[in-house]
Amino acid sequence: MNYIKACRLALISAVLSLANLSGLAQDTTASREAAADRYLKTVTIAKLLDDTFNEFSKQLPLEQRAQFIRDMKKAVRADFLERVIRQAMIKAFTADELNALADFYGSKHGSSVMLKFGAVMSAFEAEVQRDVKELQKSGLEGVKQDKSKAVGLYTKACDGGDMLGCSNLGLIYAKGEGVQQDNFKAVELQTKACDGGNTFGCSNLGEMYYKGWGIRQDKSKAVELYTKACDGGYAGGCINLGAMYRTGEKGVLQNLNRSMELFGKACDLRNERGCDEYARLKRGSR
Repeated sequence: MNYIKACRLALISAVLSLANLSGLAQDTTASREAAADRYLKTVTIAKLLDDTFNEFSKQLPLEQRAQFIRDMKKAVRADFLERVIRQAMIKAFTADELNALADFYGSKHGSSVMLKFGAVMSAFEAEVQRDVKELQKSGLEGVKQDKSKAVGLYTKACDGGDMLGCSNLGLIYAKGEGVQQDNFKAVELQTKACDGGNTFGCSNLGEMYYKGWGIRQDKSKAVELYTKACDGGYAGGCINLGAMYRTGEKGVLQNLNRSMELFGKACDLRNERGCDEYARLKRGSR
């Protein structure tokens, strides 16, 4: 299941990285939404997924490929992925940038790029798989663990610009697994991950502000970071923020309706705890 989750995150990241633009033009939310919809009509997410899964499957024995494709289609829903991508693009890109993307991918050369994108993702996934195997050799799946090996791999990933690697490395420093426990280093890594756009890192950094680990306790800052993580589509951020609104504490006033809304969003993001907490509030229990 972790492998499927990694694929889903890689797909979201890869689709969003099809452009590297930074326009400064003034625009509106409505114009961004219209441009994003135009882009998504050009870049069909379901077709992109099919092509990518087919390429991934070529790394498996022939008799396993059909089942792999079925499992991936069941685990990675095109409609869910499209909503996440749309939300992220509207937040990150201007209307002009989104229209430029739609123009390019609607062109002859753009269509050619999309046809080859599955193969590109397959090559990327093969590299990830090599690192996963290294981690498995380190014992992260239950045999004798070599935490220092994991530290090396996550450090390599973080130094290479993988913000999830930075966040995972931060967790290792916070727990003191394979390294001397260092909350200050953990805060530094989670900050790097969050600033780099990793919502998992934002939520982890929020936790450190909330508890005052490696940094001055600041629950208002924790709220800001949980909000950023939740708005970016990370269910854990929604849950942490929902818990704060449920009880009411420094940083937020108690608001059970807002709490239920946040737990509901976490549930929509396929987080079981979010569903459970939403149901509890719906029943009237805290």
